Amino acid sequence: MPGPMPLDGVVVADLSRVLAGPLAASTLADLGADVIKVERAASGDDTRQWGPPWTGNSSSYFESANRGKRSLGNRHPSIAPYEALDTGEGVLALAVGNDAQFARLCETVGDPDLAGDARFATNAQRVAHRDELAVALEARLRADTAASWAARLMDVGVPAGTIGSVADGFVLAERLGLDPRVPVDGGIDQIRSPLRFERTPIGRYVRPPRLDEHGDEIRRWLAAGPDPIGHAGGQSEGETRGNHG
Repeated sequence: MPGPMPLDGVVVADLSRVLAGPLAASTLADLGADVIKVERAASGDDTRQWGPPWTGNSSSYFESANRGKRSLGNRHPSIAPYEALDTGEGVLALAVGNDAQFARLCETVGDPDLAGDARFATNAQRVAHRDELAVALEARLRADTAASWAARLMDVGVPAGTIGSVADGFVLAERLGLDPRVPVDGGIDQIRSPLRFERTPIGRYVRPPRLDEHGDEIRRWLAAGPDPIGHAGGQSEGETRGNHG
């Protein structure tokens, strides 16, 4: 039976699309993280349609960069309103899970009668008429900003939040004490690796190489050939794998 993985218990929200971000998130899934891929409702990631070749699920392109994940469209398939809605400024994410929360939502946005509308009286009805519900809510939400609505709704027990930018993500990470920026030797600050290992922590970040910066050194190393135990240039394994320059 497989043992625990390095990222067991870590939840990752994969908001990326196409290749680079999805592939990176898939690597985290390989290491044991619970990676939730957030996709556009109905169409999903663009690469689901990038075929042929096709698999039984989608395109082989999509399959190659998204293994090990769980998928979550921006609309919950069986709860409403549980989606992202436009406001007067910014996008508001709502997660209204029951009738009482929905009634408080309607009261807060200034349309308490909406909760009694036959189309929206129960969750089943709200799911069946979700497009009409979204139009009605967005008409009210345009009166204020996403940040203001999120604060007011959370105050009355309605799960809501803003959808932030990358810069907002850094601010949140710093507020949580995650220290997301790291100095890079000889380069600009970059994003700290998400990998955490107690016995072998990442202690140094080195800038990317200049074109052919280590070319002569590597060519000499290759020309020297392997030593009797298989290490090129007669170096030990630790020397072979170490940083150069």
